[in-house]
Amino acid sequence: MLFYVFLAYTGTKKYNVAMAENEKDKRKFISEKIVGRPITLKHAGKRILLALLCGLVFGAAAAFSMILINKLSPDHGSENISESVPSGESKDGSYDETPEDETEETGETEVLEETEPIEDIVRTEVENHEYSRADFESIISNVKEIKLEVEKSVVTVRSVSSDRGWFNDPIDTVDNYSGIIIGREGGSIDILTTEGAVINADSLEIIFSNGTKAAAETVRSSHYDNIAVIRVREEGISGEALSGIEPVTWGNAAAADTGDFIIAAGAPLGVVNSYDYGFINFVYENAPSPDDEIKRLYTDVRSDSKMGTFIFDDSGRFIGFAQGADSEMSATGVASASNYIKVIEKLAAGTAIPFIGIEGQAVNNDMKASGMPEGVYVTGVIEDSPAYAAGIRRGDIVTSIADTACSDISEFSRVLSGLSYESPVKLLVSRQGAGNEYQEMEFNMIVGAR
Repeated sequence: MLFYVFLAYTGTKKYNVAMAENEKDKRKFISEKIVGRPITLKHAGKRILLALLCGLVFGAAAAFSMILINKLSPDHGSENISESVPSGESKDGSYDETPEDETEETGETEVLEETEPIEDIVRTEVENHEYSRADFESIISNVKEIKLEVEKSVVTVRSVSSDRGWFNDPIDTVDNYSGIIIGREGGSIDILTTEGAVINADSLEIIFSNGTKAAAETVRSSHYDNIAVIRVREEGISGEALSGIEPVTWGNAAAADTGDFIIAAGAPLGVVNSYDYGFINFVYENAPSPDDEIKRLYTDVRSDSKMGTFIFDDSGRFIGFAQGADSEMSATGVASASNYIKVIEKLAAGTAIPFIGIEGQAVNNDMKASGMPEGVYVTGVIEDSPAYAAGIRRGDIVTSIADTACSDISEFSRVLSGLSYESPVKLLVSRQGAGNEYQEMEFNMIVGAR
C-alpha cells in the first residue's frame, strides 16, 4: 500500500511542476498590448479626484483599525517586531527566495490537483514504474503461498483398467488424472475429478498431497459436464495421515471478473501436479449450457480438461473447473463453480442430473415484435439427447415443460431439476409454419441423465 501511495505522491508532484511550467509559458505567450481610447484632461481630473477621496477614506479606516488593535492586544511588542522584518526576510535574517508569481502558481496547481483523478496518476506511475528484483520476488512469494494452500486439496487419481494378455496373464493399464477434495464428512472424503478418470476404470487409487494412498469408489458422473465424484473411506487411514488432508474452500465465483488473478491446479500442463497462473480475460455471464445457462470465465492459462484442471482465486478458493479450449475465443473456458454447487451435491448423493438436451435463450422484446410467442428460443439441440430423439429442433420455442409455463431458460432449468431420472415429461413447443405463423406442438419424452 505504501508503495502505491509513494507512486501517487511522486506522480502528483511531477504533474504540478509540469502544469506550473505550462502556466509560465502561457503568460509569456500572451504578450500583446491592447491600446484603448486616449484619455482627455477632463477624464484625468475626475480620476485623480476619485483616487484622492478613496485614499483619504481607506487611510482613516486603517488608522482607526490600528489604534483599536493596539488597545485590545494583550502583547503590544509583538507587532513592532513583525513590522520591522522587511518583506521577504525571516526573523532570523534569512530571505525567502520564493517569488510572488511562484506562490500564485502554487495556488493554481492546487486547483488543478483536485481536478486530476488520483487513480489516473497512480495508474500512470505504475505503468511507467521499473520493477526491481525485490518487487518481482514479492509477487512470486505471494503466488507460492497460494500454491501451498491450494495443493493441500489437490490429489492424484490413478485409474486402473485390467485386461488379459495372449496367455491370459493380467495386464493393468494405469492412467493418472487430477482431482480436488470437495468435502470430508461422516468418515468419507469426497473428491471431484473428470469423467475420464472413472468411465473405464476397474479400480481407483487416490494419492493425497502428503503422499498418503487410499482406494476410492465412483459415486456418480456427468457425461455432458465431464465431471465425476469419487469417494474414499477413512477407515484404515491413520490420524496423522488425515491431518494433512483438507477440502477446498469454495469461493464466490459469481463475483469473479475480468482482470482477476487466478491459479490453475491439477494438470494444466497435461501432467498431474502441475500449476499455471494468469488472469481472467473475459466473462460470459449467460453462456449456453445443457438445459441451462451459466457464467463462463475465459482465461489464457493453460489447461487440460480431460485430465482435470481446477481454478482458484487469489485467496486460494475454488471458483471453477476447465471445460476445454474455446476455438472462437482462443482461450480456456472455465465453468463457474457457483453454477455447479447443486449439480455436484446431487452427484455426491448418487443422484442423476435430469437432462433434456436443449440450449436456449429467452424470447426478447425484439423477437416478440416479430411475432414470436413468449418462451425459450431453442438455439441448439444436443445429439443423442431426449429432445433430439423426440424431434425438437433449432428455432422451436418451448413454452411449457411438465405443464408449467417457462419464459426463459432459467425457469425451464428450475422445473427440470425437480423431475426424476427416467420419468415421462411433456413439452409444449411453438414452431413456425409455412405462412410464418406459429403452431403449437406437443412432445413427450423420457427424462435422461447428464
